[in-house]
Amino acid sequence: MSDVGIPRKGRNAGVALEQELDLGVGFIVDLLNGYGKNAAKTGENLNEVKALVGEIDFVEMADTGRPYQRPVFTEFESNDSKLVGGSNDFGDCTSVYRGIDNVAEQYLGTKDISEDQSLENYVEEVADDVGYSLEDLYGDEEDRWVKWGLMNNSLDSSVSTVLYPEEFENLSQEAVNRYGLQDANLVSFSEYSAKEGIDYSDEEKMIYEAPNDVAGVYMWVSGNTARETGLEIEPAEGFRSKLGRFEVDNQ
Repeated sequence: MSDVGIPRKGRNAGVALEQELDLGVGFIVDLLNGYGKNAAKTGENLNEVKALVGEIDFVEMADTGRPYQRPVFTEFESNDSKLVGGSNDFGDCTSVYRGIDNVAEQYLGTKDISEDQSLENYVEEVADDVGYSLEDLYGDEEDRWVKWGLMNNSLDSSVSTVLYPEEFENLSQEAVNRYGLQDANLVSFSEYSAKEGIDYSDEEKMIYEAPNDVAGVYMWVSGNTARETGLEIEPAEGFRSKLGRFEVDNQ
């Protein structure tokens, strides 16, 4: 029996499960990322989400740093494989689903990335170092990658503080370096919201309502939500991500 590491939450968890379980397009993605994520941020339809989760053996509600609990994947075992939620570090399983940005975040603290190197190329290198190979990438259309970059009310403003998601501190620092903002003060969204006494449920809104000298490092696909909020966005060169499937390299 092969062990397969699956992310616990978000779109990547849903896409990985649909690949492994043939659940039908959109069902589990919507639960783990769409209305499930929205319920965790706003409380909207939270009881309905809890009721649906109660009917699924391999999903549970859990605290993930949002105002409310959200659905996360736990574990599923079939005749030929065992899917394990959260066991997606290299070395845990023979097959691992991980976002390119997630892998980069883990290793950027110990392995340097060159100034013009893409995240995808960097991750291929670090995976090879530990005996894995990147076998496939998943997402929508070819051009619909998750982009990482800078958001601000005005990108022409002088930036003294950059907000970032605390689970992506290393990646955010490297993105800031590519903008030449090494001297900016990096503050996590959660730390900033606590200090300023503001709601931490919408990172893009938080950036928009901050002073012009406060920018944010964040991710987007189309960027429509950020623009509708009133933000200007600029991707960091080469900083894009999709869900990858990594396999133990037996060669």
